[in-house]
Amino acid sequence: MGFTGRIGFLLLNPREAFKPENIDSRGLGEPFGLLVAFSAVIGVLVSSLLLAAVRLFAGMAEWFGFEVGSLIASVSIIVSVAVTVCFIILAVVLWALISVFTHLSARYLFKGSGRYSGALKAYGYNSVLLSPTVLGLLLLVYLPGLAPLSIILVVISTVWLLFSWVTAVGSYYNINGGKAFFSAFIIPLAFFSLVALAVILPLASTFRGFAV
Repeated sequence: MGFTGRIGFLLLNPREAFKPENIDSRGLGEPFGLLVAFSAVIGVLVSSLLLAAVRLFAGMAEWFGFEVGSLIASVSIIVSVAVTVCFIILAVVLWALISVFTHLSARYLFKGSGRYSGALKAYGYNSVLLSPTVLGLLLLVYLPGLAPLSIILVVISTVWLLFSWVTAVGSYYNINGGKAFFSAFIIPLAFFSLVALAVILPLASTFRGFAV
């Protein structure tokens, strides 16, 4: 089965596409490439939106005599590259962390059968479902009047991605939907929530100390 066939199989029948015999025989290169490609495209589009917002504020600043247009033009490429690289790094870190927590939960907590590499591949292939997000961001960049449609597309992409990821975990590890949802979503969410609290609470205490 060729690349387009595999992607179509994933979109039309994720439960079958993510069975161990269809995942374990594949290398990590293709799903990793998809993850990086979609992350890079989203990074470029987000940087375009950020620069558009900055140019808007720069135009307002120039009304008051501040000349910042040339500065923005000179750093726009640097900003675009920096934002894109940050998106790629963030995507790869999330790929590794979400996959490892999902694997530990599905494999050892719920006694499923599967490998960590399989979770990585499933997560990477699911990056294809970011396509509606890419389309939504494209509309926001070039047709900002269609912002409501952009939001709808991002929501569709998020729900579709979550559904496919949970389906992939259930199919690959041979566990039921509830266990797959817990492993693929609840466990990673709990981890990142704890990390966020560990960062926010000390900062909040520090700011309270300054306010007193």
